[in-house]
Order: sequence, then structure tokens, then C-alpha cells
Amino acid sequence: MFPWGNWGGALEALYKVREQVLHSGLYRCTTCGVMIPLNAGETLPACPSRCADGIWSFFNEKWSTPPGEIRETAESFPAHNLSGDPRQIPVGARLTEVHIGPEHQGLPRTDPNLAAFHFDGQVYFGSAAELFHKTRVIR
Repeated sequence: MFPWGNWGGALEALYKVREQVLHSGLYRCTTCGVMIPLNAGETLPACPSRCADGIWSFFNEKWSTPPGEIRETAESFPAHNLSGDPRQIPVGARLTEVHIGPEHQGLPRTDPNLAAFHFDGQVYFGSAAELFHKTRVIR
């Protein structure tokens, strides 16, 4: 962790590629804005967008994007609706209310491999890694 980046705790820390993180949550590339979910103790990878600087910031320990954030798909990816029916989320789709981990009320969010989001009036579940690698923040 860069010493000048840690003024207010984890929320303001900056991290280098291959650095082990202290907090579970979302980490955002400071150059392109791509976000990846990590558990405490995992090592930060190079940015999937191949950004040259390789600097990450801790984004959110609650495993969700900020209220009102909209993500748009740059590549299609598979997901399932609440009935378990599969669907390809198309390029250009706008996703809202993105959460990482199980969505059962009262249970802790412990599975960073699962993402839930709203699209086209329905709730969908899919791979968190695919969602964050194949979408970008537009608002």
C-alpha cells in the first residue's frame, strides 16, 4: 500500500499490482475504472483492461456498487433470472443495483463469485468476475 494514500483508512488507500489486500470488497483501477471483487488476503492482479499504471483503490467493503450507479455491458455474458432460466445479457445492456454475493435476506454476503443485478425489469444472477470484466460504469 502506498504510504501517501492511507489517510482515512481503507477507503482512501492505493494499492499496487501483486499487493495483498487487507479488506474484502471491490477494488477499482484508478485509470479505467474497472472493478474487481477480492477477499481479504488475496493479491491484486494486473488490470484486465491492461492499463499501464497498475494502481488500484479500495472501492466498497459492502460488496455493492454505489446507489444510482449504472453499468453498461461491453461484451455479452450469461446470467440466470430468479426462475433459473438462462439468458445472454447483450452488449449495450444497462445494469442497475449490482450486488456481489448471495441475495438472501438475513444471510451474510460470503460468496464473491456471485453477482446479482437488475436488467430489463428483472433480477439476474451471474458470475461477478464476468460482470465486472465485461461492463463499465456509465453513471
